[in-house]
Order: sequence, then structure tokens, then C-alpha cells
Amino acid sequence: KSNNFDLITRVFNYFGIPTEIVKNDNLASNSLIYTFSSILNLINLIKEKVFDEDFKLSYLSVARSFIYCMSDDELTNLVLDNDFYSTSLYESIVKLSNNLEIKSNCSLIEEIIDEFDIINKLSLIGDIEQNLMRIEYIYSLASNYSSLGFNGVSFINKLKEVLDSEFKIEIKGFDGGSDSVKIMTIHKSKGLEYPLVYLPFLTSTFFN
Repeated sequence: KSNNFDLITRVFNYFGIPTEIVKNDNLASNSLIYTFSSILNLINLIKEKVFDEDFKLSYLSVARSFIYCMSDDELTNLVLDNDFYSTSLYESIVKLSNNLEIKSNCSLIEEIIDEFDIINKLSLIGDIEQNLMRIEYIYSLASNYSSLGFNGVSFINKLKEVLDSEFKIEIKGFDGGSDSVKIMTIHKSKGLEYPLVYLPFLTSTFFN
């Protein structure tokens, strides 16, 4: 079971043995994706000049994310003073929403990443390699939607729909190298062959 992966990894690490957890990660279940979705929503709302509760919720989501790391007190004062429109966050979103109709989808994604210095801030949430893969996946979606004729607001709406989807969208896990012990579930091992295989926890109630 995957909830034992951390224990197994710690045991191997104690003896200096490199490990690699082989798994697929859900694209949507991640703070980077939540933040990206909120930014897209803000761009769309500001472009359409809609400043409702949805705008405030998305704004607060980005403000408290790893991008700005605003404290609860700062967020509370922001709401009480209704001071959303004189902040650097608001200025950045307005900048991104300008000329949206003539930007390519990939250009928009690049501008979001550059404007908020997202790559350099990934260390604040960890799993840097996995999050870089998530960004690459978003790039591929942007390119695919361009070929389907989705651009500007229609692209933002479509991409946000995918990022907010309750469906599990999986990306291949990070390959830690061939010279390591591969840790995976029985389900994930289907179709794979290894010269030596250990099956821990076979005596647990899960298998009885």
C-alpha cells in the first residue's frame, strides 16, 4: 500500500540505499495547480471587469499562496479595507489581462510564470521536479488548445475547467535513476519485470 512508502524509504535511506517511488501524480491535487487556477480566474474576471465574491476568493487564494505568503492578519485587513486594487498582485493581474485576445496560449503561461517568479518560488512548496513536470503539462495543454482554436478568454475558461476538474489527471512520476530500489504498489507493477522483488507487509490484514 502506498501509505507505507515513507516508512520503506526511511529504512533504505538509513542504510544509504537510494530509492525511487514509482507512481503517477494527480495533476489537480497540488497547491501549484490551485494557485494557477486562481490566477487564471483573476485574469478572466478583471478582463471582464467582474469584481464579485468569486474575484475576492480567487484574489485571497493567490495572496495566501506560496507566491505572496500573506498572513491571516494581512488578508483580514485587506478584506476589511476592501483594498484589493492598490496592491502589486492586482497590478500584475491587470498587466497579464492586457491584450489577452492577441496573446498565444503558451505566451500567456510564460508571462504568468515570469510575472510571479513561479520557478524560483517552487522551493517554498517542495517537490520541485514534480511541479516542473506539472508546468510542462500545462504548457502542453496550452499548445493543444491552440490547435483546437481556444485562445484568450476561451482558453482560460477551458484550461481552468481542466485544472478544477474532479477527474484524476495523472502525470508520470519523477524518474530518480536506474541505480535505485524501485518502490511501488502491486497495481503499479503490472507488466513490469525485475530480477529481484520483495513483497513487504504480506502479513498485514490488508492481504488476509
